[in-house]
Amino acid sequence: MKARKISSIFILIVALSVLSGCNRTHASILTEYVPSGDLISSAPAGSAGFTAGLSGSSFIPVEPSNSIATPNDIASTGPIIAPTMELVGNWVDNISTVSEKNDIYEIYSPEELAWVASTVNNGQSFAGKIVMLMADIDLAGKEWTPIGAHLMSSAALYKMSTTFTGTFDGNYKVIKNLSIGTEGKPSQYGKTVELGGGMSRSGYVGLFGICGEFGITAPETVIKNIGLEDVSIYTVAGGAGALIGLSWGAYVENCYTTGKIISYAPEVTAGGLIAELSAWNEISVNNCYSKVNLSCGNGDADELFAGLGGLIGNIDNANKPVIVNCYAIGNTNTAGRHGGLLGRGNYSFVKGGIVSSYHNADVNEYMVQSVDFFWEPGFEEIKMYARTTAELKTQSTYKDWDFVNTWGINENRNDGYPYLRGFTLNR
Repeated sequence: MKARKISSIFILIVALSVLSGCNRTHASILTEYVPSGDLISSAPAGSAGFTAGLSGSSFIPVEPSNSIATPNDIASTGPIIAPTMELVGNWVDNISTVSEKNDIYEIYSPEELAWVASTVNNGQSFAGKIVMLMADIDLAGKEWTPIGAHLMSSAALYKMSTTFTGTFDGNYKVIKNLSIGTEGKPSQYGKTVELGGGMSRSGYVGLFGICGEFGITAPETVIKNIGLEDVSIYTVAGGAGALIGLSWGAYVENCYTTGKIISYAPEVTAGGLIAELSAWNEISVNNCYSKVNLSCGNGDADELFAGLGGLIGNIDNANKPVIVNCYAIGNTNTAGRHGGLLGRGNYSFVKGGIVSSYHNADVNEYMVQSVDFFWEPGFEEIKMYARTTAELKTQSTYKDWDFVNTWGINENRNDGYPYLRGFTLNR
């Protein structure tokens, strides 16, 4: 009797194991491996406007690395399986046209937001118009095509690029689950392609690929009041930012981002908020924060070109205050230029371009590790915006910040870090 009972239990265990194995097999189709600690690596991707012309051998698949560093350089306990939606199709193939009402385009759905991307990428800049979110939007399940198309490498041809130049008012709504590529299939969108004669075509990825207008100094392009949560970008392009890939003089205010960016490109410019910023305005980024982790998925990125920044990947044209009242707490991990706030910049910017802005010293020791012109600042200069986790959760750390109208701080909200008061979904 006892032997038969043990045998029955053994058969039951085997049966359950088989069923469990079947479930795991099925689940593997809908899951992907994510680095321990939700590591985010960044890289830019381009715009779909030119995709048709880059078919065939122009796009060469890149094999993702099996080894990705983890935040704080702490040894990983191994990859974990995180449930994720399989990306099926692209939102720009599912658009819903929006009619203008007194120079305002009201956006209620993913299909209407995709219409904005499609419209910009086909030549309409929305100059003088307002695009306004009227509801929170969930982009899960389909791939996102950035708002703003590819550019040529020659400055004389920059204006051939299709960019957004109006006002995008997020209206304190949240866009969730923006996805570009997957770990197993990094997006080829915006990959640099050599055209011959010293010309190349490249692209940028993010909610916006490119916004603003080359050489314009007035803040005619405004991106404000947007929350981006759980961004997931895997790309082989050269510049990736959760909010903006390339900003030409746009004014960005009251925005935040969370998620991950992973780049498989050899020359990486990536930022938790903006990948590349040409800052012609005195203040270009105001009252923003990022909780995006960034890394190179193909090993060590090129030492000269890599620029991974918790807030901004690369910045130029800046010798005056440009980043004001911002913070970043995401991890940046690369052998090249990287930092808690800035991936790459010049000396004048390091000395005066950042005002009352901070990064987490427990995650990234330096604001920026190195600067252009082969000049290395002293450690004290590049650590001047570093604050510990405890300090970043203390209101007195933030000099001259408005904690009455703009910012709030509460240990039970946004993990204890400052949050923007206009939003209701800050975690």
